[in-house]
Amino acid sequence: MIGNYKLIQQDGISRIVVVIFLVAILLVGMIFYPIVMKSANNRANEVDAQYITTATKEAQVQYLNNYKGFTAVFDTETKQFVDESTAKKTVNPYGTSEEHQGKYLLITVDDSGNVSSEWVTP
Repeated sequence: MIGNYKLIQQDGISRIVVVIFLVAILLVGMIFYPIVMKSANNRANEVDAQYITTATKEAQVQYLNNYKGFTAVFDTETKQFVDESTAKKTVNPYGTSEEHQGKYLLITVDDSGNVSSEWVTP
């Protein structure tokens, strides 16, 4: 009887250790998950900022070629401006951050050469 009691007692302790280990893993996951997700969204915001910079520079170059204002959607794949009416069919939304996901950039250049950008839903 005493031998069986030791076996049961050791088995119970090992189960407790496994449960504590699983709880510890869950706690670590709960702590680090928001940190990792925030970091990923920060990187996505940086990518979106790069899209804005690229589109703005391309718009300035296009304006300097003909000195006419325009409004168009910037296609990141071709680095070209696409008419707003056809962009829905030809441009894949490229916003990567939580705020801009599923959107693309609408670039407006006025007749003075001032460039503005706006994230729009197709």
